[in-house]
Amino acid sequence: MEKINFQNATLKTQAHVIINGQTYNVVDSLYTGGTNLDANTLNQFQTNIENATKRIVATGTFKISQTVGQLTKFQLGAITSTDENKLALTTDGGIICRGGVSKVLVSCNIGLSTNKTTPKNVYIYINNNPVARAIMITGQNSIQPSLVISPKLVDIKENDVIYVYIEGEEETFNANSNISYITVEAI
Repeated sequence: MEKINFQNATLKTQAHVIINGQTYNVVDSLYTGGTNLDANTLNQFQTNIENATKRIVATGTFKISQTVGQLTKFQLGAITSTDENKLALTTDGGIICRGGVSKVLVSCNIGLSTNKTTPKNVYIYINNNPVARAIMITGQNSIQPSLVISPKLVDIKENDVIYVYIEGEEETFNANSNISYITVEAI
């Protein structure tokens, strides 16, 4: 959005009408209550719209190699956040939601290399509660090209943390860093 810098103008000529060659000033209207329509109000209106439409998104990438089993938190190695005051990386590999965020859109894409053929469940958790799940089934010595958890809108409270968990037989997973990430968008 390109902002316009509104400025209050200076009155050059009073509003008037000319009747039969005679000039009559128009009486100014009187206002009470409500919102003044001036440059400050218009500039603040633009700023409010700009702030309300900013996308706050964090994308977390997974640590490359992790040993998991049963139900194991799959740690994030790093995140890129458009506003770290709202979405930031925790020391235990999750994304913490702060600063008045009440809803987030969460999604996940994982590409893992594994030698096991047993099914694996991948979950997105908020704190200790699963909010989304996908199942991964692989063949012997295969690479799962991509496992997707579609975007899901979930309610959150301040300081809730979003994690990815994997459940399955104990093994070491190697995350393909080009296609393995979680995305969290504040709504």
